[in-house]
Amino acid sequence: MKNICAIITAAGLSSRMGDFKPLHPVDGKVSMIQKEVETFSEAGISRIIVVTGFRAADIETELAGRGVEFAYNAAYDQNEMFDSVCIGLRQALRNELEAVLITPVDVPMFLADTVKRLLKSEGYVRIPSDGKHGGHPLLLLKPVCEAVLRDSGDGGLKGALKRAGYETAYVPVNDSGAFVDFDTPEDYRKLKENAR
Repeated sequence: MKNICAIITAAGLSSRMGDFKPLHPVDGKVSMIQKEVETFSEAGISRIIVVTGFRAADIETELAGRGVEFAYNAAYDQNEMFDSVCIGLRQALRNELEAVLITPVDVPMFLADTVKRLLKSEGYVRIPSDGKHGGHPLLLLKPVCEAVLRDSGDGGLKGALKRAGYETAYVPVNDSGAFVDFDTPEDYRKLKENAR
């Protein structure tokens, strides 16, 4: 599969965390946003769009020189993550595209192998799975992206995907990081323990 784009949504206020999530270190070396960019790059994804909002300039500085595209959610303090996803999709679809990978910035520990498995699997919507839960990143083929952009956004991306009516493939992965999100200080403590 060629012409793949990754979208990382990083526009939010990080209000539950009480600090700015995208710039938090996750393994003592890199920030959450750097980690995701590096993982996508390791998996062979050369086009990466980061949707910014709150502290956009700080994220752009953090990722300077990495060849990342930025899309700005000007209403980040008023709208939902679905809106950031749509902003990223609109920018992604300006170029020739077969599929997109989508993840929020607060799921930084997924593996490059998980991305590769999603790329090699079948299905219009592909979600990494441990047999019990769905994780990140998601992979959506172009027709699904177009359907999401036409959707009302009620119920977020999950609701939009359900209404789109395309088949969903749950792709088995051996990757605990694909199922660990980071919203609170307690989540961060567990994240650091998992990274050891």
